[in-house]
Amino acid sequence: ANSKGPIVEIVEKELDFGHIEVLKDWTKTLRVKNKSPIKADFHVFTKNKNSIFKPLHKQGVLEDFGSIDIQVLCTPDDNVSFTDTLHFVIKEGIDIDIPLKAKGVGSTIYCKEDLKLITFGMQYTFKYDHKEIFVENKGRRPQRLTWLPKKPESKKKNAEKQEQKPIKDRSE
Repeated sequence: ANSKGPIVEIVEKELDFGHIEVLKDWTKTLRVKNKSPIKADFHVFTKNKNSIFKPLHKQGVLEDFGSIDIQVLCTPDDNVSFTDTLHFVIKEGIDIDIPLKAKGVGSTIYCKEDLKLITFGMQYTFKYDHKEIFVENKGRRPQRLTWLPKKPESKKKNAEKQEQKPIKDRSE
């Protein structure tokens, strides 16, 4: 006698998220098909425990000749390339590995406040004031944060801008 377990097939051979913004959740879907008259118990997990990739459906039963969509969540926490492997363990069947790829884009520095303009409002001269700003690094690597005051434009630069304006000929 020659016996066989369930025959499971995954349509996508690789899951590439491409260039995606860091610190945001992105999902892609894998279509899993059971090509046999036998129910298929499955378990899904990533190779790396500290992975940016997470299957949203970690285990289940795939009905005979049935199919299911497995969503994979990707949350990059750095602006580098990430790779991992998604393991599908099929009970009494052949296990399947799917390569996962993503490239994080953007900054991992996070602040609730908008830092484009920090205003202190109206202040009295010679009175000291402070403002607390909570900035968090949500990335994997240490970062250096530098604050520089914006220099006001000098009177000389303003005068140069005014000189560059075209002068109308009054003789016309």
